[in-house]
Amino acid sequence: MFKLKFFILCVLAVLCFGSGNGEGEGNSSGAERKNHTLGKDLPGYIGTPEERKQYMIKLFDACKGQHQEYKINEREIFFHNCTYICVRQNRELTAEVRRIPTGMICNKDKGTCPEEGDCPLPMC
Repeated sequence: MFKLKFFILCVLAVLCFGSGNGEGEGNSSGAERKNHTLGKDLPGYIGTPEERKQYMIKLFDACKGQHQEYKINEREIFFHNCTYICVRQNRELTAEVRRIPTGMICNKDKGTCPEEGDCPLPMC
């Protein structure tokens, strides 16, 4: 009887903890981590993927800190009023509204952000 219980316990252990075919392994949330290119979610009028990446780097530089101190969500860039949110990764995750630097593209007609105010409206 003891041998049978021990055998069943071993079989269950192998089934639960054995290396399977890879299903369920990796990220605990079950979602695959995709390769995310910096600037990928920016609108197409910003330019090529490389130009979008450079756009994001300029925004990081405008946060006035080291890159690992801040993060920018590409969906929290408000082109219509030339602002974006810079989140300082401290204990409180402090969000700061910053202006997109002067001269950076803000609309589909390649309009650029002025020193003050909203992005110029695109031509009809």
